[in-house]
This record gives sequence, C-alpha cells and structure tokens, in this order.
Amino acid sequence: MSPTRILRRVSAAPRLFPVLVALAAGIALAAAVVPAGAGTWKGQETQKDGSLYVTNPATGMEAPAMVDLKELWRLGGESEDENEFFGVIVRITTDPKGNIYVLDGQLSEVKVYDSSGKFLKKIGSFAKLDRTLEFANLVIDEKRFGTWEQGGRWDASADGRVYVALGDNYEITVFNPDGSKDRVIQRDCQHYQRNAEESAEVKGIYEAFTKRAPNAKVEVNAFDADVGALYPREDGSLWVLSSHGMRKQPKGTVGVFDVFDGKGRFVRQVTLRGQGDPRKDGYFFVGDRLYVVTGFLDALIATVGGGEKKAEDADATPMELICYRVEAPMLAKGN
Repeated sequence: MSPTRILRRVSAAPRLFPVLVALAAGIALAAAVVPAGAGTWKGQETQKDGSLYVTNPATGMEAPAMVDLKELWRLGGESEDENEFFGVIVRITTDPKGNIYVLDGQLSEVKVYDSSGKFLKKIGSFAKLDRTLEFANLVIDEKRFGTWEQGGRWDASADGRVYVALGDNYEITVFNPDGSKDRVIQRDCQHYQRNAEESAEVKGIYEAFTKRAPNAKVEVNAFDADVGALYPREDGSLWVLSSHGMRKQPKGTVGVFDVFDGKGRFVRQVTLRGQGDPRKDGYFFVGDRLYVVTGFLDALIATVGGGEKKAEDADATPMELICYRVEAPMLAKGN
C-alpha cells in the first residue's frame, strides 16, 4: 500500500481525552449560498518576537454560507456483511487510483474499498502494544490531558506546514516544514461557558475512561477550548471547528466552520448540513470527500471497558461510514 497521504482528523468530543483526535468535513455545492464579490479584510498583521501575527475580527469578510451535503454512499450500520463491520476507525486515506484505505484501530486491520464504496480487500493484522498503567490515586485533569498534542488539535497540510492550537484561546500557530514558525492566526472569540449539564457530560466521558481506576479523580474546565479541531484543505484554506461551531447547533448540522484563506485571514463561516454530530461522531477530510464515522465516541469508550450500554441503548445503530462528495466553491477566496 502506498497511499498519497493521511489527513488525521477526528472531530468527536475534542479535548475530552488524550486519544481523541478531531476530524474534518467537506461540502457539496448544492444549496450553497455564496455571495459574489470579495469583501474587505478588517484585521491586522503585526510582527511580534520575530513572528507574523494575523489578528482577525469576530466576523469574516464575506457573508456566511450554508451548504447541504450530498451523500454518495454509506457502509456498516445494520448491514450483516462482515466487510462492513468496524471497530474504531482512526485513519482514512486514498491512493492515486482513488481507492479508500480505512484503518481500524480496534480490529488492527485496513479495509480497502474503491471510490464507489465497493469492498476490495483487507490488509492486516498489525502489531498490538500492551501498556501497564499505574491507577493508584489517578487524577485526570482536563488542563493537563486536553492539550493540543493529546487532544488532537493539530494537523498538517499538503505542503508540509503544521497547524497547532497550542492553548485554550483562539490562536493557531503555523510551522513550516523545517520547524520554523510561519505565522500565528488569531480570531476574536469568547470562550464557550459550559452549563452544568455540559460540564457533567464532559466529566462523564473522562470517567468512562477511568472506570477501571476506582479511586481516580476527574477535574474539568468551566469552558471549552476556543478551537476544537482544525483542517488544512488542499486549496490552501484552513477550516476551523470552534467550540461555538460544535455546540447548540440545530439537528442535521454537521458543524459551523470558520474558513481562513492561505494567509490566515478569516473569510467566512460555513454551515454544513447533513448527518453528523461533532460531539459524538468522527470526521475525516480526505481529498474531495468527507467521511463521517457515526458513533465514534461510544466505540472509543467501549475499547477501554467504559462502554457498557444501558438498556435503552441496546438497539442502537452500529457504526456507519458515510461518504459525501466535496465540490466546494472558492469559499476561502477574498481580497
């Protein structure tokens, strides 16, 4: 197998546990509202400590767009085909022929499909690594475990640049392939303050991972990190799923993404509509496709023994892999 590259992006419950990595979304042109003409950027570019800072206002230079996703195919769910059974999908990539490689971290195998979703072959199994952890007096503090490298709030672009959300504020540091700092992208944004129910939900997810450590303590923040997940696109744009873009969205909304151009200027917000929940499902942004993995968070928790289902969840739909085509207009274009 010689896949062109892997775009690492899982967007289920970002920062809720070190192994969670956040994922991306693509769009179809159908029903897109894209105003003509380019707006005027009202941000600032400044030099600080030898680095370029691109500071953006709260609103983009173009009007928001709303896009209905077009489904191409789906696998899994209620299907009894063993070639459509998944454990935990952690990577998706393609080769020059358009074949799709789906890496299953739980089953330790790669399933290969053609561009229409037809099963071709299976590659595996891979080596498994067992680790011994000391659970006595274990303390899981979100401030320590929800950092960029453990929470998955980073990704690499096709040109080798690396985008990292280092802190809780809306600030993304861009590194060149040689490791030097390219620029820092900022956007005016207020922290999303969690209510009691949301805080309990976040704490419950951490506790699911610490179920085998009865004396473990879990401490969570009062707010979400401003940047939940980020996705460099092949057209040079950067799509960011913020805390506000993930929370309190109408049913049928994959997420509300902040779209930046190649210079780091905030162009517009794009609402993607389709089946997908950024708090629970996995998103993979690969080429001109969006892959949504339903039930990702529940499956991940189950792998560590914290996923015993309640009675009312006994008939829950198994994991599905949904493929959408990306036929994006120049949503990130601006002057």
